Order: sequence, then structure tokens, then C-alpha cells
Amino acid sequence: MFQEKEPPEQGSWSEVFLIIRVVFEVLLPPLAGIFGSLILIVTFFVLLLSGSIYCVVPIGIFGLGIWYLIRRTSTEYPGQDKELENFYKKF
Repeated sequence: MFQEKEPPEQGSWSEVFLIIRVVFEVLLPPLAGIFGSLILIVTFFVLLLSGSIYCVVPIGIFGLGIWYLIRRTSTEYPGQDKELENFYKKF
């Protein structure tokens, strides 16, 4: 017959791993953005110091990243523009 599983004891390893997974899911995107930006800045300066015209490529990639963030935010919050307009009309 069917037997119910006992819930794991409080403070078990499964709880610890769950907390670690949640923390990494929250912190990974901002950390990836920070490290990616630093890599693009270093690449820009290395290419600039070597006298290469390719130093424009990291600037373009950085610009595309900013454009992507703006685009994603506007699709996630479609009424955001009208809320901002109404807020500024008060003043």
C-alpha cells in the first residue's frame, strides 16, 4: 500500500542545498552582468592600446546589452510609461 514519506528533518542537507540554489539563482544574473561588463572594459582598453579599430566592438556589445535590458524591462512592465507620465504631471 501507499506509505507517506516523512518530511526531512529540519536543517537537513536537502534544505541547505535548496537555500544555496535559491541564493545562486538570485545572485547569478547580476554577478554575470558585472563580470561581463568588466571583461568588455578590459577588452576595450587592450584593443585601444594596441591601436586596433576593433576596439569599437566591445562598445557595440555593451550598447546592445543596455538596449536588451531596456527592451526587456519595457515588455515586462507595459504600463510603466503611463505611470511615469502621470507621476511627473503631478509636479
